[in-house]
Formats: sequence, structure tokens, C-alpha cells
Amino acid sequence: MLEVNFKEIRNLIRIYTEVSRKEPEYLFFDEIQNVFNWELSLREILDLNKYKIFITDSSSKLLSKEIGTSLRGRTLTYSLLTFSVSEFLKSKNTLYDYIDKIQDSVSVFFLPKYSEKIYVRERWPNKVYFCDLGISKVSRFISDIGKLMENCVFLQLLRKKNIDPLVEIYYYKNGRYEVDFLLKKGIEIIDLIQVCYDISDLDAKKREINALIKSDKHSKCKNLLVITYDYENEEIIENKKVKYIPLGRWLLSV
Repeated sequence: MLEVNFKEIRNLIRIYTEVSRKEPEYLFFDEIQNVFNWELSLREILDLNKYKIFITDSSSKLLSKEIGTSLRGRTLTYSLLTFSVSEFLKSKNTLYDYIDKIQDSVSVFFLPKYSEKIYVRERWPNKVYFCDLGISKVSRFISDIGKLMENCVFLQLLRKKNIDPLVEIYYYKNGRYEVDFLLKKGIEIIDLIQVCYDISDLDAKKREINALIKSDKHSKCKNLLVITYDYENEEIIENKKVKYIPLGRWLLSV
């Protein structure tokens, strides 16, 4: 409210009333102490006896005693605390319900962790991907190029699943090692895929390859793939063939 004065607020109330053809029932003011002479103006609005007014503040500049004095004792003060145990459990359930609704809207997708045990697959944490990369860019939810590439790969894998519905998509994690995508068909794991933007980073390359090799020892998968930004090659590592392919070429081949 640093750039707002009470004349403008009264104008907003008037405009709202004209457009909606009814008076607002509630008025909310946050950080109101930043407005000059807020006490006098707020008291003027309060004296109209039309609105229920809520004032919130996150600092010590506006103490409950000062509010009570400024508004002649016509206030009730509530302290906002962290959640109690029961409130936390309730909010947690609400959050899960909300996330399920987001997933139903198909604006985001949740990728489960692979496990031979079904109940483990259904547990959190899942990885999250956007349906529309444009939205993720505008919202700046994803700013890392590697993450954008990974999201792009996931969407292409969904297209592959549309062609072959028997394909199941997971991510795989075992201890410190994580593989971005594990593709399973029937009882066979058919692909292990890593996405790595800068394969010239030796530490990043070592991390991605180690995860593939370690995971392959458990999955017995023959197709080990690293999707890169522009690097293409094949290597034999610990008697395993690892294929590197640029994202653009991979997208055209799937």
C-alpha cells in the first residue's frame, strides 16, 4: 500500500459498488501503517458502519495497542501463529486434495518413482512436470535450461505412451543415484534415460553416467540413453553401451 492513499481506496469502493451494484461487505488492509494518517481515514470508513474491516501487519510498526488507541477501542486483535498439530494435518489433507485436482486439470503431471512394489509407486514424492512449457516460462517456475529439457522429454514420452499405452513411465532413485526416466513395458524395463544440458561438465557427466550404470545393475536394461543439448556419441562404460543424443534429434526419432 505504499503508493495508495485513502482517496483512491474510497474511489475503488465506489467503483466496485457501481460495477457490482452492491456494497462490499469486507475490506482488507495489509501494511496499512505505510499510508500517511491512516488512522483518521480508516476511522472515517469505520464510522459508516457498512463494512467489516480487517487489518494485517507483519512487523512491529503496528502494534495491537496502537490500533486500539487509534480506533478508540473498536477492534479485536488476533495473533497469527504457526499451525497447531490438528491444523497442520487438516491443511496437509487439503493440500493433497488440491494437488489431485490440479492433476485432474491436466495442467501438470506427476511422475511416480519406480518400484516393484505398487504401494511404493503410489507414495510421494512424485516429480512434477508442466503440460505447457510456455506457462512454466512465463511464471518462471522453471528457469533452468536442463529442467526445461527434462520437461520437454517427459512430454514426448507421454506422446509415445499415447501410441503404445502399455508403456509405463517412472523415475528411478536408489540412494544417491537418480535416473530421470525409466520406461517399462510389461515386466521388462526397456529404457533408462538421463537428461543433461551440459555434458562437457565432467562432474555432471560422471553423476549422470554413474546413475545409469548403477541403475542398470538392478534393472538389467539394455538401452542406456543420455539426452543432451548438442552432444552426440556412444561410449562403452563397464561393458555397457551408453548412447548420447541431442534433444532435437531425439524428438524427431521418437
